[in-house]
Amino acid sequence: MGIKWHKSENEAQTTPADTKQNDGKSWKVAFSTGMGSDTTIEAQTVKDKGKAKEPETPKKEGHTFGGWFKDDKLTEAYDFKTPVTSDITLYAKWTADAGNGAEGGTNGGKSWKVAFSTGMGSDTTIEAQTVKDKGKAKEPETPKKEGHTFGGWFKDDKLTEAYDFKTPVTSDITLYAKWTADAGNGAEGGTNGGNAGGAN
Repeated sequence: MGIKWHKSENEAQTTPADTKQNDGKSWKVAFSTGMGSDTTIEAQTVKDKGKAKEPETPKKEGHTFGGWFKDDKLTEAYDFKTPVTSDITLYAKWTADAGNGAEGGTNGGKSWKVAFSTGMGSDTTIEAQTVKDKGKAKEPETPKKEGHTFGGWFKDDKLTEAYDFKTPVTSDITLYAKWTADAGNGAEGGTNGGNAGGAN
């Protein structure tokens, strides 16, 4: 009987102590949906070693949600089956829809200006476009110039390299219109000295 009583006494001493150690401990799980998102998600309070609940799918115009990640570089996806043992922030991943400027992460708002120089004598002024980092500029309306035929957009004012509108934009750029004089009209191929919509 003495041995049994001694064992029971030890249980009575250790079990409440273990329970008290974890009582009341909880962690905050925050959700960062990123700049431009239409959704704000409230942080969750989760008990120690409990599990966060996957929130509603956030929304962002022109983008598709790609899941929650443990870091703002979006290198490691978060598993909602993971026990929470510290305060954490989860980051939304976004993939731009077709035809929209690409933006994968949540940091940001970086964008670039794409200006269009139609050249002296052109009847058309084209406004500059603001394009998100690694997004694509949209080919504007075909400009007009009396006595000339438009020959495309070029990356340099010497008109040596044509511009591909499928190219991701990673800096401010100015594109230059190429003109070919119609038969009987004085030739002018370049655009120097003309209308650069939005160009500084």
